[in-house]
Amino acid sequence: MSVGTATVSGMAPVVDLRGWRQEHEPLELRLERAVMRLDALMEGRERSELAPWVVTEVLAIQGCISLEMLEEAADRTERVVRRLRKRGGSKG
Repeated sequence: MSVGTATVSGMAPVVDLRGWRQEHEPLELRLERAVMRLDALMEGRERSELAPWVVTEVLAIQGCISLEMLEEAADRTERVVRRLRKRGGSKG
């Protein structure tokens, strides 16, 4: 027995959870979560062990936070986390 087209056409579209969360999650919570992920990736490392691009990005994130540019800080932090995870660490 096959499934009728009426059943298939009634399915809801797939939701991009990351995109939805970014649109609906309070900005402060989004930034906090991103910073916690970054902190976990950098835990136990000295500044001298970090790649120069990581140090530059962390300084830029701190600047954004001090200027209350929280959306930019969250975006930058999430990008750094993705890049570090892709590279498997913070060197290079």
